[in-house]
Amino acid sequence: MSTLATQIRDAAFNRIQKAMRVDFKSLRKAPFPTFQTDQLPALGVYLLREDMTPNGDPNVGEPNFKVEATLGISILDDASSEDVLDGRVDKLLDRVEDTLFKDGTFVRLRTPDAPTGTPLLEGFTRVTRTPTYHKDGESYYLEMRLQISCQFRCYYPPNAPNALTQVGVTVQPFGPGATSQTGDTLTTEIDLPGS
Repeated sequence: MSTLATQIRDAAFNRIQKAMRVDFKSLRKAPFPTFQTDQLPALGVYLLREDMTPNGDPNVGEPNFKVEATLGISILDDASSEDVLDGRVDKLLDRVEDTLFKDGTFVRLRTPDAPTGTPLLEGFTRVTRTPTYHKDGESYYLEMRLQISCQFRCYYPPNAPNALTQVGVTVQPFGPGATSQTGDTLTTEIDLPGS
C-alpha cells in the first residue's frame, strides 16, 4: 500500500468521522472480520486494493504509474434494530457520499508537502454500493459497503547522489579540410534547471 493511497484513506476517514454526527462505537482503518454487538454501529474506512499500470510507455524514463486505489467504506449495525430496518444504514451511507463528493478539499486533495501544487486525486473511476447481511448466532447484522476507486499518479525518481547540474558543449568543424583554429570552435556551459 503506497503512502499516497494511505493519505487518501486517512483524508476520507477524518472527513467522514467529523461529519457523521453519529455515536459510532467502533472506528477502524483496517478490516477485521468480527464485531461484538456492543461495538455497533461501526464505521470502517479501508484500502481494499491498489492497481498500478504504466503511465505512458513502460520502461521509458523513471518508473511512473497511473494508480487506481479502491477505498472500502463500511457501516455495520444490528439488522434487527428498528432504525436499521427503517433505512438508517443506507441514509448514513448517503451522508458519507455527500461528505466526500461535495467537499472540494477532498475531491481536489493535495499532498501535505505540496498544498498548492498539483492535486493528488485526479478523479473517481467507479463507485459501488453493496448491502451485506451477516449472521452470528441469533443476531443478524447489516453491512453497507461503499467502494470508491480513486485515480492518481505515482512517480519513482532515481536516487542520484551525483546530480547532473551542468553540461559543457564544444562545437567545432568536422570532416576534410576542417581546422581546429580558435575562431572555428564554440564552447559553452549550460546550467540545468533545478540545479
